Amino acid sequence: MIKDLILVDLKIINDKRGDILHMLRNDDKNFTSFGECYISEVNPHRIKAWKLHLKQTQILTVVYGQLKFVFYDLRKESSTYGKIMELNLSRDANFKRLHIPPNIYYGFQNQTDELAIIVNCTNTPHDISESKKIDFDSDLIPFKWNKYD
Repeated sequence: MIKDLILVDLKIINDKRGDILHMLRNDDKNFTSFGECYISEVNPHRIKAWKLHLKQTQILTVVYGQLKFVFYDLRKESSTYGKIMELNLSRDANFKRLHIPPNIYYGFQNQTDELAIIVNCTNTPHDISESKKIDFDSDLIPFKWNKYD
C-alpha cells in the first residue's frame, strides 16, 4: 500500500427500483473539505495516465465498470518512495472510496469492453497550475500499461 493512500469500504443499499450507492459524507473520518465534484468517463480499455496534484486530494469511486488504478510514489520523504501499487476497483467486485493524496502520480485503465464511470469529489476546486501530467508511456514511471488498439 502506498503511504497516505486511503481506501474506504462503501455501502450499497439494494432497492428493486434502483440501488443507492454511498460515497461521501461531511462527517466521514477522512473528509476534510469540499472543492468540486465531477464525473469522468473512461472508454473501453482506454488509459488515462499519468497525473499528479501538488495540493489537491482526489476522493473518488468507480460507480460503473471496472478500472485498474496504478500509483507511483515520488515523495522522497515517504516510506513508500519509488514504489508502484496496482488496485482494481469496480461497483460489483471492489466498491470503495479512494483518497489519493498530493504528490502521487496516478493513472487508470478501463478493464472492460464497456464504458466505465468515476465520481470524483476533490477537496479543492480544479486549478491547472497545481497539477502535472505526463504521457502514459513515460520512462519516468517504471510501469507498462497493457495497450489495446
